[in-house]
Amino acid sequence: MLLLSTTKSGLHKSLTALEIYCDKWQLVVNTTKTKIMVFNNTSKPEFHYKGENLEVVEEYTYLGLLIHKSGNFTKAIKDLAMRARRAFYSLKYMLKECAVSPKLFMKLFDSLVRPILLYCSEVWGGFSMKWKNDNEQILYDKLMNNDNTPYEALNIKMCKQSMRVPRRVSNLAARAELGRLPLRHHIIVAQMKYFLRVNFLNQDDLLRHAFISQERQIRNSYNTLTYIQSSKILTENLGLQHVNHNLLAGPYKVSKCLKKYSCRVKEASFKCFQSLFSDKINSWLINDTKLALYASIKRNFKYEKYLDAGCQNIPEFTKFRMSTHWLPIERGRYTKPKTPRENRLCYYCKSHIGTEFHVLMECDYILLKDLRDDYMFQITKIFPMFHNWSPKTIFQYMMLGLDINLTRLFANWISQCNKLNKAKCKTI
Repeated sequence: MLLLSTTKSGLHKSLTALEIYCDKWQLVVNTTKTKIMVFNNTSKPEFHYKGENLEVVEEYTYLGLLIHKSGNFTKAIKDLAMRARRAFYSLKYMLKECAVSPKLFMKLFDSLVRPILLYCSEVWGGFSMKWKNDNEQILYDKLMNNDNTPYEALNIKMCKQSMRVPRRVSNLAARAELGRLPLRHHIIVAQMKYFLRVNFLNQDDLLRHAFISQERQIRNSYNTLTYIQSSKILTENLGLQHVNHNLLAGPYKVSKCLKKYSCRVKEASFKCFQSLFSDKINSWLINDTKLALYASIKRNFKYEKYLDAGCQNIPEFTKFRMSTHWLPIERGRYTKPKTPRENRLCYYCKSHIGTEFHVLMECDYILLKDLRDDYMFQITKIFPMFHNWSPKTIFQYMMLGLDINLTRLFANWISQCNKLNKAKCKTI
C-alpha cells in the first residue's frame, strides 16, 4: 500500500485512517518494512503507527524501481544498470563454452538483460534532459549521440564482446557493424507511446492530474526539461507533431492507436538515426580520420552477414575493417609524441606509408609478398574474375565481406599479416 499526501498533517490523518481500518478488519501492518519518504525536504519529521516510530528514508525501492526523495532518477538508472550487469555476466558465464554468433548473443541480451536495464524507462527516460532552444544540435541528436549513460555503456560492452573486439574500437562503428541502434532509441519509443497514453486518460485519473500539473510548469527545480517538454520537443524532432491519431471512444481503439503510433515513432527514429550515421560517415571520409577506411566500405547501418561465418579469425577481419591492428598506420597513433601520418612508414620496405592496402596488396618485401601470393592463389581459384581486376578493386571487394568463403580466407590472411607486423613492431 502507498499513502500520498502533500502535507505532514495529511499523512498523519492517512495513517490514523489506516490504523482504524486495520483494527476493524483484523489486519496487521509490518512496521519494520513501512517507510516514510519526504520529497524535496531536508528535515526528518516523525511519524507513528500504533505508537511505533516509522523510519524516514531518503530512498526506497517501489515496484522494482529505486525512488529517491529528490525526485531524480539518476540513482534508479545506476541501480538498474548494476542489476543488468549481473544478469549480463551470468549470461556470459553460461555461454563461455559455446560458440555463439553475435546475432544470437544480441537476441539473448535483449531477452534477458535489456528488460532489466530499461525497466520503467517510459517514465525515467523523459527526465533530466538539459537542452536549450538556441542550441544548434537538436535534442534527438544529442540523446542518440550520448554514449556515457550507464545503460548505453553496457549496450556498447555487449556489442564489442559479441564480436570479440577490444574496447578501443569506435562505439559507433561497433554498433554499425551489428546494425544495432543505441538503447536510447527504445527509450524514446517507450516515452512517446506513454506520453500519448497519458493524453488519453480520463480527467479524474490521478496520473492525468499529475500530467496537467506538470503541463503548467515552465521549468523545474533542476533546470532541466520537464517530462512533457522533452516529449513535445522529441515529437517535433521526429516530425510527428502533425500525426492524426484518429482516436474514437473505447479501450480497443486506444490500444490500436498506441500500437500504430509506436510503429510510427520507431520508423521516424530509425530514419533520423540513419541520417546521423550518414553524416558521421561523410565526416570520417572528408577528414581522413582513423575510420576513413571503414567509412569507404560500410554501405548501410545493418548487421553484416560475414559475422556468422563461424571462422576463428573473423574477429581479426572485424578489427581490420575498423583499423584496429598492428600496421604502422594505426600504431603511429599511440607513439609519444604521436607520429605524423606521412611518417608512419611500412616496417618492412620503409618507403611507403604502412596503410592496410599497402601492407596487404603492394609491399614487395619477401615475407609479405610470399604471403600475398599464397592467399591470392587460393582466392583466385574461387574467384577467377580477380585476374582481371586491379589490386585496389580486389582489396575493396574483399573488405566488404560479401562472400563468406572469401571472407574466411581473407581473415586468415589478415591474421598472419597482423602477426608479422606485431612481431616487427615490438622489435623497433
